[in-house]
Amino acid sequence: MKNHKNIQIYFILLFSIICSVNSIDLVPEEVPFLKNIVQKSNYSALNVPNIETIICGNSIQGSGCDSNGNLVSLYFMSSTIQAFTWSDFAGFTKLYSLFITGVSVDQTFIYNPMPSIGYLTIHTNTILEIDKILPKYDYLSFNIGGVDNTNLTIKASYLKNVSSFGMNGKFCDIEIDGNQSDSKLASLSIKPLNIPDLSVFPILGTLTLILDNGFNQSSFKNIQYFNNIGYIGIGLVSSSLYNFPIEFSYINNPKWSTIYFSQGEWNSPSDYIDLSNNNQTYVSFNLQNAGKKFNINGNFPFSKLPTGTCRDFSVNNGNFSNLPNMVLFERTQVLSLKNSGIGGNLPSVNDTLQKSRFTQQVSLSGNKLTGVIDESWCSIILDVSNNQLSGPLPDCFYCYLQDPTYRNRLIGNNFSNYNTSATCTEEQISIYKIFIINSKAVLIGKNIGTSLTNIVTYPEIQFVTNNLNDSFTGNVITNSNSYDIIQVRLLVPGINFTLSVSGNPPQIDEIVQNNATFIIQGQYYSYDKSVINVTIGDNQCIIKSNTFYEIICDIDYPVVDYGNTSVLVIVDDKNSTFYIDLKYTPVKCNSTCLNGICNDRLGICNCSNGWTSDDCSIPKHEVTSSTKVSHGSGGEIILIGWFGNIHTGLQVLFDGVNSQITFINSSSISTKIGGGFGLVNTTVLQNNIIWNGLIDPYIQPLNGYCNYTTKLCTCDIKWTTVNFEVCTIPYHYVSSSSKVPSTTGGNITLSGWFGDVHEYLQLSIDNEYTAVQSIDNETITITIPPGIGSKNIQIIQNNITWTGLIYPYSESTIKCLNNCSGNGVCKSNGECKCNENYIGPDCKTKDVGSTLPPTDTHVNPDGSTSISNEDTIYLIYIDSISEMDFYNNQVPNTLVNLKNGWKINNTTNSATGVGSSITTFYQNINNATVTMTIENIESNNGKEFTFAGNQFTVSKDGFKLSLSVSNWNYKSNLNTLQIQMSSDVSLNEGSKINECIDSDSQSTNIETSSNSNDLQNVNYLKISKNGKTLYGRFQDKILSDGRPTTTITKVISKDDKKVVISLDLPHCNQCLLDPDFSVIINPDFKSSDSCGKENKKPWLIPVAVTVPVVGCALAVSAFMLTKKIRSNNKFLNKFGGKNQK
Repeated sequence: MKNHKNIQIYFILLFSIICSVNSIDLVPEEVPFLKNIVQKSNYSALNVPNIETIICGNSIQGSGCDSNGNLVSLYFMSSTIQAFTWSDFAGFTKLYSLFITGVSVDQTFIYNPMPSIGYLTIHTNTILEIDKILPKYDYLSFNIGGVDNTNLTIKASYLKNVSSFGMNGKFCDIEIDGNQSDSKLASLSIKPLNIPDLSVFPILGTLTLILDNGFNQSSFKNIQYFNNIGYIGIGLVSSSLYNFPIEFSYINNPKWSTIYFSQGEWNSPSDYIDLSNNNQTYVSFNLQNAGKKFNINGNFPFSKLPTGTCRDFSVNNGNFSNLPNMVLFERTQVLSLKNSGIGGNLPSVNDTLQKSRFTQQVSLSGNKLTGVIDESWCSIILDVSNNQLSGPLPDCFYCYLQDPTYRNRLIGNNFSNYNTSATCTEEQISIYKIFIINSKAVLIGKNIGTSLTNIVTYPEIQFVTNNLNDSFTGNVITNSNSYDIIQVRLLVPGINFTLSVSGNPPQIDEIVQNNATFIIQGQYYSYDKSVINVTIGDNQCIIKSNTFYEIICDIDYPVVDYGNTSVLVIVDDKNSTFYIDLKYTPVKCNSTCLNGICNDRLGICNCSNGWTSDDCSIPKHEVTSSTKVSHGSGGEIILIGWFGNIHTGLQVLFDGVNSQITFINSSSISTKIGGGFGLVNTTVLQNNIIWNGLIDPYIQPLNGYCNYTTKLCTCDIKWTTVNFEVCTIPYHYVSSSSKVPSTTGGNITLSGWFGDVHEYLQLSIDNEYTAVQSIDNETITITIPPGIGSKNIQIIQNNITWTGLIYPYSESTIKCLNNCSGNGVCKSNGECKCNENYIGPDCKTKDVGSTLPPTDTHVNPDGSTSISNEDTIYLIYIDSISEMDFYNNQVPNTLVNLKNGWKINNTTNSATGVGSSITTFYQNINNATVTMTIENIESNNGKEFTFAGNQFTVSKDGFKLSLSVSNWNYKSNLNTLQIQMSSDVSLNEGSKINECIDSDSQSTNIETSSNSNDLQNVNYLKISKNGKTLYGRFQDKILSDGRPTTTITKVISKDDKKVVISLDLPHCNQCLLDPDFSVIINPDFKSSDSCGKENKKPWLIPVAVTVPVVGCALAVSAFMLTKKIRSNNKFLNKFGGKNQK
């Protein structure tokens, strides 16, 4: 077997080299033993004079000495019949390798070697029986001659001390006898009848099998156990066809790095061969003689190769119809499919071998391939000799046909440009860059071939690797630190290149202009066009040719620019700038310029303003302005500008619609435009020239503003748009109504905004049509029948519908709070006149007299008002304002928190005890203004007020609050406003606790009541805590745009710390909130310091709070402190609740 012979030759050469010591003789004591062997063997090569000198001189194959003159290897042949024993070699104390041929030895020779022997090869015709365990050998090999077919069987355990064992010439089977875990066998070469299960040998890594007649092919099944074998060599010496061992596909995680089939022919495999179970790196598969039947229906019988990398993959002398898909070989370095009858076109490998850039060499010689070789093969050493290829060779092959190596790989085809004396230029071959780092060089170019020896450089670089992508890697032999350029020569075809290694920017020495062509001379340029960029002024200069020393490029013809002009040259990431006196190219105009002059730089007419065309004969029209028409009807409009005196194909379009033209001259066009608003896209077409732009043809509406960009109009608050009636239609609404008795009904007046246009007027109440008696801008008069409560009202005019609620009925009698608790008389305005010794809004509290603790009323900078007495504090403030829709839902994004936004506008003070102090706050909310005025009464006699027909007095130490909301920008005319007011109750932790308060009085209690059975409105609010009571009174009237109307008050939320009240306001331009607060204290009331635990008494401090909202009197009346005290006339007189006799 080839591998076994190689191993033998290797050892022979190795010892020859080891023993090659000149001028050393064999040590004297070993000379007699050598001469004895020469005499007994009659080996002519040793039977020479001075053999003791010659044998140590490396002149006799297989024999040699060490440096001391001791024989360490010996090879000889015997032509005698004399037998040899180890005693014949006893004098060679350092003998390691013995190779004997034709020598007669007895059966025990191999069992008793000299201690120094490690390598023993015996070629003999005598069969040596191996019937017991062999001693230790590094290498033991037999070659048994003769013609008999004797079969030897050797037990595996007999070989456990032998590292490498070979038996050639006779059939030899290995019998597996038990556990072989202690076996040292690493290499095995035999000619077996059966392949054993060799997995029992733990370190067996090399296997050579010679298969001859009589071999049992069914034993191929044991190949699947070759897991750990690295080298597998198989040779066929019989003429029989063997089935290819598909079992290689079944090995689990194989370790083989080489499979070598050296001889014989193979039958068709039973299935496609899958070698992807092997993932080793750098493997080799070599099938030298596949045979005519080694295919599957003419197809290449391999489906997958090892998933690692193939050092080489060869299947030669086969029979395949077509070339297999080259994707199969993407991880193969060297591929050989020679002499296999492969037909079809040679494919491109752009998407296969070039994609992986791993394949270095492909041999396809001796086949029947047709077609052409494309450039995808350029970086691969390709041998396609003796095929049927045709067409032109790519430059990467053509340019090197002078090289015999290239020629021999391409010979025997029909290429159209197969010229053995071919020459090429820098246009076909180029070298772009060279990088040198730490004495390592990388050369990059185009079509630079595959031969490492074809490139010579100065200073010298020895190239060692072809990187398969038009680049070579090499070692710098000469120190190149002192060089900034490298000279490179391609021996074939004989082209020189100069490359920079210093990274210098391009150097410009001279620029020559030849019309639109520029020759840039200097150095440190490049042979690679893709890395060069030249800009002359603002013109890109297109590269025509380029070398290290010169660039030739063109700009657009004719040259238009002139004068001092910069030339920027960029090479890779480096650049340089040079200035030249640029000359433009004079060009005649083709036409006479009627309304302009000839521009000889461009060869065209420069037309005067307002003219165009090649000869400046056609007017270049434009619109500069226009007259205006109304939005609704449109009408005749005049476009002003320049239109010349030629009007062929005249058209005017507004927003893409043709318009009727009534007149045109050089400066104006009269045409018609329809109604609309905003900017209009206008097109004027004449003489095949289009002018397009925006004009503003419409008069802005009187009651709004139109945005030209969005074409949307925003109307003033009282106006809206219907169709083209932009901001001219009244956006009507009702803000208030007068009242009639609920028992009789009668004429009422609806106040609000109704405008001057009342087309299709309809009015209904609770879905019943109602006749309109009269209507003007702000009022409507109708008749309403008797009834109670609110009414749904709907007004339709100008195709706009408004819907809302009115409260048209007045009640003849207003209920008093708790019917005055039986301690007073109810007046017609709903106020109680208390009997003697009773006080309060409902005459419920008995006046027993006492000294009361002082009450402190204070206006805070944030617009809130606080009332405190001992440890109890009430805080009253306007909380928020929001817009509500018809269904009383808050309109999104309209809620405004008023509590924290107040700013003080003005404060006036009067003399203490004489008048009052007034504080004014304000807030701006978009276009609306909210103003709040708080008047603190300091006059000893109080102050009288009239509001919405009601008269009331605010006593000393009281205050009146007015809130005005004006110019609110409603989202819809159906929407209304809602104000929320809060009263917080809390304890002053820093005040002294009044021991007179019962524990039952410490909790917070809230009560409400109404003075109308019809509206169920909240007219009274009572908050009690710690024996003190805050009364709130809310009247039903409001002022809307100066007119009284009805409002609704509700409690939104309440707990032991806070009460929130809502007041619903109509749709109005101005709304007014006017509450007042009065504090009444009994001066005889005793403070908490004078009240002992045994003398707890109820006491009362009434605080009157009246709150009219937008004309509604909102009364928070009677801040009550409960205590058993005596009657006090002064207290009753202040509150106004004591009977007068």
